[in-house]
Amino acid sequence: MPLAASFKRMKWDFKEFEDLINFFPPNSIKSYRFKASDKISSNVIGAIQFYELFYHYINNINPNKNLYFFSQQEFSTDPIEEITNVLKWLELEVSDEIIQLSQSLNKGKSSQIHIPDESIQHDSNYNKKYSNEYYKLVLTKEEIELIDAFVAEERFELPTFGL
Repeated sequence: MPLAASFKRMKWDFKEFEDLINFFPPNSIKSYRFKASDKISSNVIGAIQFYELFYHYINNINPNKNLYFFSQQEFSTDPIEEITNVLKWLELEVSDEIIQLSQSLNKGKSSQIHIPDESIQHDSNYNKKYSNEYYKLVLTKEEIELIDAFVAEERFELPTFGL
């Protein structure tokens, strides 16, 4: 949902989809059948297609110490832990400055859900802990239902190897 909301808010389309599906086995990509409508934006369709291709790509890579994946949910709720894990994986020092920066990610000026202006990824009022909630203010009911149904149907779960 947050990915789709970001695509929609930023007005991103995924025009590369038609070319990229050729790298996957026929009939393995289900989102090609989705079309935009007056209730479902092309940006949300693009986000679903992007996520599906990413999912299939990631799940066909052998676990590899050169790849690291982390959870956006965990990053938004405990950025210190997630940044510490990334830095340890990179074999870099976790300094006090990094810890302070990590703490500031959840301390935007607003204590409420804040959506940055269109075409601006994040601003100084953006409170990271709401990154997994603001989609409710951006996506239509139909877009949320489409995403829920698609994810449930495909049982998408990304691996967490590299941790």
